[in-house]
Amino acid sequence: MGLFIDAGERVPRRAPMSGLAITALVFAATGFITVIGFFIAPALAHVALLRLRNRDLGGRRLAIAALWISYISLTTGTLSLVIMLIAAYAALPAPQFF
Repeated sequence: MGLFIDAGERVPRRAPMSGLAITALVFAATGFITVIGFFIAPALAHVALLRLRNRDLGGRRLAIAALWISYISLTTGTLSLVIMLIAAYAALPAPQFF
């Protein structure tokens, strides 16, 4: 065993990556810049996972990572929005009745 491969030694080939899984991860990663990426990434990742069941492609981990990133980002974004709305409502002046 060395740096060189013998003529009779076979090198295992990697399965090609799923384009949908890569696209889902890119949309999830760039969702911080454009919020619409957080809504597109889960849909693409779910479709990629469904297609990866029946095909001999790689990218399952990429699709799962895209799901994690997008769902955590959507959850924290929604929680932040709720907290800001509660704070804005609490800052309103009390109504004055005559």
